[in-house]
Amino acid sequence: MKSLFICSRPLQILNTINFVFNNVEDSKINSDLIIIEEFSNAKKIFNNIMASHIFSNVKFIKREKLTRLRMRFFILFPKIHLFYRLGRIFNLSYNQIACSGWDLLFMSFAQILKGKSKMIIIDDGLASYSGDVRAIKFTNYKYKLLELLNIGPLCIHISALYLNNLSVYRADKWTQIKALPSITANGCLMRQLDMIFSYAAHKIYQTKYIFIDDPHDSQTAEQSDAYGKIFKLITKTCDKVIVRPHPADYAKSVLDYKKMNMPESIKVDDGSNMWELVCNHSLSDNNVLINIFSTAVFNPKLLFNKEPFIIFLCNIFNGAQSDIVLNLINFLKNSYKDKWKIFVPNSLNEFANMLEKVNAMVGIQGVR
Repeated sequence: MKSLFICSRPLQILNTINFVFNNVEDSKINSDLIIIEEFSNAKKIFNNIMASHIFSNVKFIKREKLTRLRMRFFILFPKIHLFYRLGRIFNLSYNQIACSGWDLLFMSFAQILKGKSKMIIIDDGLASYSGDVRAIKFTNYKYKLLELLNIGPLCIHISALYLNNLSVYRADKWTQIKALPSITANGCLMRQLDMIFSYAAHKIYQTKYIFIDDPHDSQTAEQSDAYGKIFKLITKTCDKVIVRPHPADYAKSVLDYKKMNMPESIKVDDGSNMWELVCNHSLSDNNVLINIFSTAVFNPKLLFNKEPFIIFLCNIFNGAQSDIVLNLINFLKNSYKDKWKIFVPNSLNEFANMLEKVNAMVGIQGVR
């Protein structure tokens, strides 16, 4: 069995390594990996994977800049796309192709090998638990027209979707839904993942309160003022707090924090450790994750079945939320055994009261 895996995010790589390491779908012996450079430290992770010898071949390619016109052209002519991305010689002898999400490179392989190779989707976080991504992402009438011609993403048959937490999946069963092996059950796998992602134990996570931040690229003056008030309330109730900036704009976030004159009791994570590995090594059910609305807070439950306290501040920062955001929060709440551990305050006063309540509950459970 010859397999190809395509990844463009650290979480996708982590889940793919778990898949291959545990020989799911006979993938351990002869598997290739393509890493698309769409995240920081991609080259370093690529080199670490090369050194691990988990995959037969590993290819590193740059991020693709796509206009709508170019994307549609490549959907119509997938072989031209593979030639453009991978060069004159590219392998089409794969028995199965696996990807997380719907990367255009995956779609090109899938269209060319339609009916000849098996197509698999691997857990890509929250989006993978929302049902058939194609039905959400490719709704334009032009994709519907392509489907009539048996072209495009809507006519690609997916044989299975592999998830970390089957018990959380509530959407329609659009393909076979199967379980990935437990990441933490295999000590050798965990050591490999720690090595590949350069994980190092960090004393900063000995505290219980963690603020998971959003990107700061379009932050308004009003939102900046709200940050200051939020941090002031947090430090009034909590002894120590960690702020984890969004990896997409770490430098700008840190600069903004300096302008806010954050209290010394708030420490900023340097971002060197992958969040999912922090969740595994350092988080427990008694941690408190405070965020505006970050999909990162879903990962402790989805990957490791941990249930930390979570406070969503989206109503304070952005006002009334869309049904999509509210549905996702309810999705997470419904997946929890202890549904009361998830809070959505509507004002700073409500947030302050919730902090007092959570602090008392965490204290009772003995975490300091």
